Amino acid sequence: MRKQTVKNCLVFTVAIVCLGSSPFLWAGERFEARLLAQSGLSEELATKFEIFLEDYTSTEEFLRLREVFNKDGYGSFMNAFRGMNKGSLSPIGGRGIKIVIHAAHSIPTDKGKKILLFTSSQTWDADTPRIIDWRFPFMFFELDIDHKGKGKGKIYEQVSIKLNPEGIVEMDSYNSPPLALREVRVLAQYKRNVGSDDTGEPRFTGFSVKLSGGASFFRCRDFEQGSRGEFEVRVEDIVGQGFTIQKEQFYSLDSGREIAADLIYKITPRIGISLGVDIGSARPESILVFYENAQYPFSLQTTPKLQTTLIRLGILYWLPLGRMFSFYINGGVGLYRAEYNQNLSLIMENEGENLGQIAKAWGPGIHGGGGFELALNPKVGLFIEAQGRYARFDGFKGLESFNTFPVVSDYRREGALYYFENEQPPRLAILEDEPAGVRKAVLDLQSLSICAGLRFKF
Repeated sequence: MRKQTVKNCLVFTVAIVCLGSSPFLWAGERFEARLLAQSGLSEELATKFEIFLEDYTSTEEFLRLREVFNKDGYGSFMNAFRGMNKGSLSPIGGRGIKIVIHAAHSIPTDKGKKILLFTSSQTWDADTPRIIDWRFPFMFFELDIDHKGKGKGKIYEQVSIKLNPEGIVEMDSYNSPPLALREVRVLAQYKRNVGSDDTGEPRFTGFSVKLSGGASFFRCRDFEQGSRGEFEVRVEDIVGQGFTIQKEQFYSLDSGREIAADLIYKITPRIGISLGVDIGSARPESILVFYENAQYPFSLQTTPKLQTTLIRLGILYWLPLGRMFSFYINGGVGLYRAEYNQNLSLIMENEGENLGQIAKAWGPGIHGGGGFELALNPKVGLFIEAQGRYARFDGFKGLESFNTFPVVSDYRREGALYYFENEQPPRLAILEDEPAGVRKAVLDLQSLSICAGLRFKF
């Protein structure tokens, strides 16, 4: 059972990774433009460019750049600047060189928006080598886009920059007149957060939805030992009657599958609150094949099932590990609904018996854990996480039924679920009245879940 659960978890994780790697999820913003070149006294449209933006420079990235410059100086600042990758500018055809964009901003205007792109000053035209003036170590692209997705732009080949108080990288001065870009148009763009700030950057606050699934490993003493006891007491009886055991395969009630969904609201760039639901299910199947005559085998089969539904409230804290990676921890409280089922079937040549139990209860629990998230794009994150949970409650009530055939002997009774811990082996039973020397069954649940999934940001 545990091997199958781990296998299912791995299959689900691979499926999530494949989905997260799809072109749909990686879609960013794309622009197209033509460079207006001078030829004598005339102008002509020359090289065609495609600009791809994965995302924009965040407030945290800007503050980190400013902190590095103030503390460690220009050299460390340039290393940090070049370490950021916001997209690229590539010529379509021709012999141009692909340029990596290190800083990007989107600023709303009355007619649309202005896109500011910065990179290191470099030779971008393979046919036109040039000398770089290190007083102006940056290159700057400015695009003016109207509401219809069309516009114009400029390329400043050598500029100096400054970090303004509003959290934007901007041009300070330039060394040579700009080159004109014409026929600028938007090819694709992702939808912005409604609550964005004045820079057009998505805020780090807002709603998101997490969807996940994986494997759960747990301990639930009364239910694990009680379900095992129902199987073992009959095995002992079968062996005592002199039957030959052909096959015995037993799986404990200690692992299963889990799916979860969370609605998250980030109050600050690093802190969020969540409302979520988890559904966990474990259903191991054990079997005993035995015989008196090898030509006519008999069987004993038991299938206990424990299903939990957790409605939970939590708080999360994110710690960025770079531009695309982050680590987070969470914790909170929740309300469990637990349902226990037991189905046992004994089939011999001309006779048999069936035992069925079902009991339910509600109780409180706590949870906590952490995980790593990879930002596939500004709207989608891929994560893997580990979650620990604990709950302890009793009060299980339900129905037990038993019948035999061909001689009919059966009963149905409703009541509370009790745990006979002094019997060897221990077992569970639903009784109308509490007998002496037993206690009510307690779900003492201690679980660890390993899950993977996607977080969609709005």
